[in-house]
Amino acid sequence: MSKATRYRIDFHLAFPFVILDIRSAFDALLAWARVRELKLDGIIDEDVFRREIDNLPIRKVPFGEKYFYAASGPIFTRLSLGTFNFTRKNDLMRYRQLGYGKEDILAIANTLEQSSGPYKTYMGDLSLTHTYTVSYVVDVTDYKVFEKLLYNIRYIGKKRNLGFGKVKYIEKKTTDEPIVRTVPVESGLKYEDPIFSMPIKPPYWEGEKYLCGMGKL
Repeated sequence: MSKATRYRIDFHLAFPFVILDIRSAFDALLAWARVRELKLDGIIDEDVFRREIDNLPIRKVPFGEKYFYAASGPIFTRLSLGTFNFTRKNDLMRYRQLGYGKEDILAIANTLEQSSGPYKTYMGDLSLTHTYTVSYVVDVTDYKVFEKLLYNIRYIGKKRNLGFGKVKYIEKKTTDEPIVRTVPVESGLKYEDPIFSMPIKPPYWEGEKYLCGMGKL
């Protein structure tokens, strides 16, 4: 395995607002960038996507027969904090975006009714963070591949269509800062409360969940 070098990556934003979960690690961004690169090359294959996501140029931290990436969550200084209200889309278009066909949707829900039941549309709150820079710390194993993927990242966080999290430019430097991220309790690494359940590597939206806390690498 290649020797890893630790970098701090600073994303300077064009618009100083971003919607981010502090538990969202940098490997999710790099996985998105790799899949986007494959799609631009005309490759639409879930097996290829998964294989590439399992081979990102980031050091793997093993526990048992599994692993997670040595990549931190977002680092930023909040200038102010507010909430942004939105209506979650539980409609046919969203299901299609998730890969379900119409027949699959009807088989699962037996209806497209959204006024009640488990598929009811509801209001949720997202935290809108006021900051000029979002940073990450990551152990890089292949700098050339990493840098190429890095510059495919144009936005960070949610509600990109509204301009939140748009990247203006990127700076990077070697560092000895710790990597602060979610770590699985069963890994044996030190962690802090609170304990929560979530996947530990991309694709986060469908991965196996583990009991996790915030730890340092």
